[in-house]
Amino acid sequence: MESGKEEYYRKLLQRVEFEIGLGGNVQTAFYLNVDQEFNGSVDIGFSNEWKWKLLDPVANIVGLGLYGELTLEPHETEIEGKILIDKQTGAFLHAVNIVVEQGWEQELEGSEIETETFTEAQLHYALAYRINPTVHIGFESLLRNEWAPEKEYSNLFAGPCFSFASENFWINGTFLPQITSLYSADETSNGLDLIHHSKFEARVLFSFMF
Repeated sequence: MESGKEEYYRKLLQRVEFEIGLGGNVQTAFYLNVDQEFNGSVDIGFSNEWKWKLLDPVANIVGLGLYGELTLEPHETEIEGKILIDKQTGAFLHAVNIVVEQGWEQELEGSEIETETFTEAQLHYALAYRINPTVHIGFESLLRNEWAPEKEYSNLFAGPCFSFASENFWINGTFLPQITSLYSADETSNGLDLIHHSKFEARVLFSFMF
């Protein structure tokens, strides 16, 4: 969920995933994406992701994986790649994701369709503390950058997170306020970029095995 811009704004992003392990260190997943703004507009899209585990965080110095995802929506196509790094040190879990995304957005201008290209680069860092084998608490930070093709913004988010995991069920929650805009091609409000992003984002993920 995203909330808070210069004017009243609410957006609910929903994803339903079906994940399949292909044996070894490879898995794939399929997503149905539903993005709903509270002005009544709804976008429905489809995504396919692939993950490859290269190093194990227990057997190796760090965990290392590669991630690729293709997203198709009515007015937008995106290709996303990630480098996934994690490290367990005692009761603490560190995770770093380096993300690069290339996108093409189609808009109708008069009787012609115009395509705009954009590139996003994101740096995620999260630190979680294990309270017990099933519960973790911590914080997450996210630096977002976009070029379209000139630089549009560089915005920093950070906030608390938690997770609960049992044998067949897992849930994760994150609250990410926008801390500051390091750069914006548009005007900022009290140091925040409310043109490209909202004041805060809240995310809940859960999964179960069957």
